[in-house]
Amino acid sequence: MRAVWGVAPAGAGSLPRCCARLGITKALTTAVTVVALLSQVVDGQVSGRNITFEGNVIFCEDTPRICEKGGTGTFVPTDDEYKWSKGGRGILYALILSYLFAGVALLADAFMNSIETITAKEKVLHTVDLSGRPVQFSVRIWNPTVANLTLMALGSSAPEIILSIIEVIFNDFYSGDLGPGTIVGSAAFNLFFILGICSYSLGSEIKHIESTGVFTVTAIFAVLAYVWLIVILEGPSPNAIEIWEAVMTLAWFPILVIIAYKLDVKRYEDKKVTPQEREITLISNSGKATHMNEEDVKMKSHERGLSPEEEDKVVVARLLEARQDKGPPSRAYYRRLAKQNRHKRKQVRQRMSISVGRGVREFANVASEVGFGSMAYVGSYADGHIDVVVKRDGALDRPCIVIYETQDEIATAGHDYEAMKGTLEFGVGVGEQTIRIPILPVDQAEKVLTSIDELDDTFQVVLVRAELSGNGTDSVDNLVALRNSVCTVHLATNKTAGNLQLECVDYKVLESQAFVTIKVIRIGGTRGKVSVDYATKDGTAIATKDYFSVSDTLVFEDGVTEKSVTIEIIDDDVYEKDEIFYFTISNPTGGGLGRFYEAAITIVNDDVMTSKLDKLKSLLRINEDRVNQVAEKWGDQFDEALTVPDEGIASLSGFLWVIMMPWSLVLAVLPPPTLAGGWLLFVVSLSCTGIVTALIGDYAALLGCTIGLSDYVTAITIVALGTSLPDTFASVLAAKTDDHADAAIVNVTGSNSVNVFLGLGVAWTIGAIYWEGRATNDWRTRIACRDPTVVLNHPKGVFYVSAGTLSFSVAVYSVCATISLIYMSVNRRIFGGELGGPKRILFFVIQLILWGIYILLSSLRSEGIM
Repeated sequence: MRAVWGVAPAGAGSLPRCCARLGITKALTTAVTVVALLSQVVDGQVSGRNITFEGNVIFCEDTPRICEKGGTGTFVPTDDEYKWSKGGRGILYALILSYLFAGVALLADAFMNSIETITAKEKVLHTVDLSGRPVQFSVRIWNPTVANLTLMALGSSAPEIILSIIEVIFNDFYSGDLGPGTIVGSAAFNLFFILGICSYSLGSEIKHIESTGVFTVTAIFAVLAYVWLIVILEGPSPNAIEIWEAVMTLAWFPILVIIAYKLDVKRYEDKKVTPQEREITLISNSGKATHMNEEDVKMKSHERGLSPEEEDKVVVARLLEARQDKGPPSRAYYRRLAKQNRHKRKQVRQRMSISVGRGVREFANVASEVGFGSMAYVGSYADGHIDVVVKRDGALDRPCIVIYETQDEIATAGHDYEAMKGTLEFGVGVGEQTIRIPILPVDQAEKVLTSIDELDDTFQVVLVRAELSGNGTDSVDNLVALRNSVCTVHLATNKTAGNLQLECVDYKVLESQAFVTIKVIRIGGTRGKVSVDYATKDGTAIATKDYFSVSDTLVFEDGVTEKSVTIEIIDDDVYEKDEIFYFTISNPTGGGLGRFYEAAITIVNDDVMTSKLDKLKSLLRINEDRVNQVAEKWGDQFDEALTVPDEGIASLSGFLWVIMMPWSLVLAVLPPPTLAGGWLLFVVSLSCTGIVTALIGDYAALLGCTIGLSDYVTAITIVALGTSLPDTFASVLAAKTDDHADAAIVNVTGSNSVNVFLGLGVAWTIGAIYWEGRATNDWRTRIACRDPTVVLNHPKGVFYVSAGTLSFSVAVYSVCATISLIYMSVNRRIFGGELGGPKRILFFVIQLILWGIYILLSSLRSEGIM
């Protein structure tokens, strides 16, 4: 609405007052403008009304809507577009809008791919166990809850959030109806329709929320966010958003993330956690298990130089892994129960994300390394002895001595085996020696009664020290690096199926060696048939570039204790740095998973640096295989975009392929997610989403104007439906495939609150900062036409947001959302879950009714009927 300050109709007395305020010349000019506008009103060319404000007449001209003469948008319409047929324009706008919705959904998928790449990153933390041995293990940089409430929420709600921000910036920093309406309308669609259809799709199956703490917080904030909107719109400064209110709206976002994060990482303090679970088993580079409590971990982590945040990651990662209560279904197979032996201490066996055997080496001489040939040996009491192999790698041009000793675990020296302590001597050129340890005969009936179920009688052999000899000096330069310095000897009682684990967790292979063989051994028993899945995983080494990936299942028949997997190494004759990939075993059936489930395979480069380019790549740390992989992926994107469907062009698939070709080419141009860790795709896809969203805002407003809907009604119906529809399919899939209802419900409650905190928080903060102390004549006249009290209460300027329809609509949504959340809680209490079950149809109907009530009442208020 435009406005012009003019003379009051009361008579001549008002003119001097106006003249005194604006100056003689300006007053006369304004008067002429008012007369001209009034003549246009009489002729029907301009519609508007007169109001009196501070003794002055203001003619408030009705601003033309986007589809009318003089209407404008961010990119469209054209100057003469208003002359076209309304019916034809409506059809055209609907088709264009549908096409834009399809495009923004595809861009949102690309955006989510970048976010998944970013949040999947891991880093290696170094610490030590109680014995002082170095330990390194990997943890995800992003906490899953934080990732879901930040980047993931931004990815799924990017169109709504960007639309709100763009509307403010491109509307001369005045508030509009499309942005806020889309955010509230999308929240209603998500909570009512999506959760209703998710529940209905489950049939009679019932699924409940597992992380009730995180759900409770996000559910409270999902309502609190909208109640907060009512407070700032109708509270201290009605229709005006001051800087503190806008900043506080934005500040609720980190508050939500922090509270949810604290609840997530402190789940192990729940009353269901047993004292045994509060213990943490650390595995050092030697593979020896050491019991530590939380304070021990933090103390040792601090000694290792970890920050408090990293200390928390150490504690949380290990406790949650020990409980095995979160993550993919396969983790259930990794659960190990602590068993009590009346003669031995309590032990906790658990799966942990620790790269065993790759500890920090702090030795001066690394030309030679000494370590056990295997980290685990399996024998029996009937054998009488067991041979343990020690290998020496690297330079063998000097003699070496190695000091070793045995240590008790479950097996006891003098009762199960004969204690050993001695020195191995490696002569020049000797690369292997054997330690023979006597096994004492024991009554097997006694072992059945006293041994721990599912665990072998075990003891360890430890390499204490290795040094070069023969030069007559005792220097640190003589120390030899120890690798795999502890091995565990398992004396099987053969009462159970046993556990499967890797024989070694640290392999080195020359690039020219062609193959590396990984052994999987069976410990703790050999009874019955067991199996385990295995697969390779990229590190700095890339599958098909540096090695050929493998994945399959190993089957151990009754009595079988060892299986091998051979991996082919690619020798490309190109100089590269040493590269690493990983071999993992998982999902055991018939038995359990042992301590060592992941091995690191280092491909040692033996190519010669032949050119200056090789030297430059080495200096810049360029991974040529990674660069080639990105280039191939980029090429694959274009191949996929340009490949005609198998059904041919004449088919429906072919027709859709042709129609979507422009979007396919846009997606092909986007950088692959593996480039720059996903951040480049993040920025580019977000920028593209912003451009398309601006077009959606224009065409949505054009369509609504053409068919006679207000911008707010258009936002809560057409725009909200179009931007949220892709989430519907993802949520239904999550509800069906996940074991619990968290992925479906918490995503909705979390994103609904994040939409307000980011979408309106950022947009309104920009507007509030812009208008602070910037009360121009245009602002005063425009806002005075809408709400004169805002100008009186904020003469220096403020960000104006009309509270009428928005606050009413938010209030309706808040009431309906509360009813929906209460019903889900009651459903959980009665039937054991929030989604699915015998009352799923009733829940679906109730959700549709709540959504309909929200749409109906909000539309009536927006159109001035209520």
